[in-house]
Amino acid sequence: MKSLFEKLRARLSAFMIGRNGPDHLSLALLIGCLLLQILGSITRMALFLDLSLLLMVYLIYRMLSRNLTRRQEENRKFLAFLTAQRKAYDQWKLRMSRRREYKYFRCPKCHSLMRMKRGEGEKEIHCPKCQHTFKKKA
Repeated sequence: MKSLFEKLRARLSAFMIGRNGPDHLSLALLIGCLLLQILGSITRMALFLDLSLLLMVYLIYRMLSRNLTRRQEENRKFLAFLTAQRKAYDQWKLRMSRRREYKYFRCPKCHSLMRMKRGEGEKEIHCPKCQHTFKKKA
């Protein structure tokens, strides 16, 4: 004989068939909702609690949505944004760890990031992207 929890689990599984359910964006929304709840509780500002409520409503809407293609596209865009931010952070961290060996600077024309070994003095630099030539001191 099935227990009450097994019956509830089976009904919930049947209800969620064809629906989006949780994904990475939903998890990020949940974390944001919790952070806004904590911030609202600490500062006692209703704005944070209202924003938290709006995020929770959107979170539930996304999880129960049957428009799978739209929700998957939203999640794909979120993951692409997250990957770009993580890559930028990793590059920044690498630059910070090597800042004693290299001087980092941007091309004045195309703003691409370049580096030069420290202690080489003033040199004429040739940008590999836009072919612009300029002088820089390391």
